Amino acid sequence: MLLFCVIGMSFIIGCSNNSATPDDPTDETTTDVEEEKQNEKEAETETDIDPIEEEEVTEEETSTETDGVKEDLYAYYHEGIVPLGPLEAEALGIYDSVTGDNYVDDETLYYALVDAVIPIYRKFTNELQQLRPETKEVRDLHRLYIDGAQLQLNGMLKMITALEEQSYDLMGEANNVMYEGYQLIMDFQYELQDLVDEHGIESDMNQL
Repeated sequence: MLLFCVIGMSFIIGCSNNSATPDDPTDETTTDVEEEKQNEKEAETETDIDPIEEEEVTEEETSTETDGVKEDLYAYYHEGIVPLGPLEAEALGIYDSVTGDNYVDDETLYYALVDAVIPIYRKFTNELQQLRPETKEVRDLHRLYIDGAQLQLNGMLKMITALEEQSYDLMGEANNVMYEGYQLIMDFQYELQDLVDEHGIESDMNQL
């Protein structure tokens, strides 16, 4: 825009000079007009180039951003979540072996939690928190998993207190906290699948 203003002002000054001095030589006037036309052509050429370059950069940035989410999600799942799967499965497997239909007594449950379930699951949550996705979409997804896992760990710790105090109320609270964690982890799995579908990732990412 500044270039156009300069050219416009030069053209007006040139016309004013021609009107004030009609006896100026023709060659000089012709030279001025040719120079002005040349300047206008150069300005038009520069103006035509800038928008094209901006559009190309914008499209490239958009493409890179989209590909970034896809690559980040793939790496997050296969290099982050999958290697942590055995830890989570081990902790929850032991927990299932002493609860529900497999419940024997409070003492068995207590020592299973203290000696195995909680140490293993705490290690899992600590390593889960070390994962650092690069894109906002995957970071938001990962936040769900962290929050869900932390709630489940908190529920297990509360269960220890309930067993020590033989409190049915605390045991009920512990179960509720664990269930909230379970729901968040389910939300994580659903949103993970949505991102997989959205970005067209063909892989074995249907289940954790």
